Amino acid sequence: SLAVGTFLNVGLAIAPFEAADERGTEDLPRQLFPLEVDQLHVAGQALRDQPITVYGDGSQTRSFQYYTDLVEGIYRLLFSAEKLPVNIGNPHEVTVAELAERVLKLSGSASPLEYHPLPADDPLQRCPDITRARTLLGWQPRVPLEEGLARTIQYFRGELGMGTGGADGTVTSLRAK
Repeated sequence: SLAVGTFLNVGLAIAPFEAADERGTEDLPRQLFPLEVDQLHVAGQALRDQPITVYGDGSQTRSFQYYTDLVEGIYRLLFSAEKLPVNIGNPHEVTVAELAERVLKLSGSASPLEYHPLPADDPLQRCPDITRARTLLGWQPRVPLEEGLARTIQYFRGELGMGTGGADGTVTSLRAK
């Protein structure tokens, strides 16, 4: 609202957007990722064979996008004439439990799922409407969930000093060097 007020009162150009559940491998701030099942945390737990934290029963849905899709959407918005908010996200929903299971499969981990109480303020569904991004910016996410998760897991294998994975993201060695 501060940015919109600045635009309305001062005329300074803005490009408001809503980013929805990003995932990625570069040095993005941790606070960009949701607490309930942040893929980076889940990937680290899976690669260390630690229990995977899932809040609630895992049936709440999220829609994840790879960080390169987010950057492309923001870039297109910044160079557009649009001044109203635009959702930059992925409209494909998965459950939190399904995300955890996919991370387990892609990482080759045998970690169990560990369920914890769902925080009172945790929404049961998150799915952006990206109609305006498609229409105004010609943008939509390109990196499928499986591919983004595989890239993220492979990155963390390197960061954790663990064996490298295959092109499909499966692990060849989970043990630290």
